[in-house]
Amino acid sequence: MNSICLEGRLGRDAELKRSAAGNAYCKVSLGVKRESHREGDPDIDWFEVLAFGKHAEETLNGLGKGSTIRVEGRVQINDWIANDGEKRRSVEVICSNVQLVERKASWSRPTAQPPKTSVADIVEGVFGDTDEFDPFGQA
Repeated sequence: MNSICLEGRLGRDAELKRSAAGNAYCKVSLGVKRESHREGDPDIDWFEVLAFGKHAEETLNGLGKGSTIRVEGRVQINDWIANDGEKRRSVEVICSNVQLVERKASWSRPTAQPPKTSVADIVEGVFGDTDEFDPFGQA
């Protein structure tokens, strides 16, 4: 039985593409943590994940680098001979199911700005000057 289930973070922004026949597909790199025998950061295994149809259009489309997804599918191995005459091999996960675990617009480093600490600061940061703000839309 050829079956795989992975959960990890996208290594780059997902980009929806269309085949010549107009079918939707999306190929992403998925980083999956693996326990390391060294101290510190865990090891990360990278998988190329390919989704078609509704999984590409509805689940992966627009997800940013760092978003966490869970995929189920099968492993597909592709062998070919490159232009330089060398044998090449790629391993892909072909999705049968994709679930969004955590969405991220982008996987950016924290800004140098200090965090907002009070509720008033947070509200002002979201809504601007709150003296004229009416949450019920009345003036």
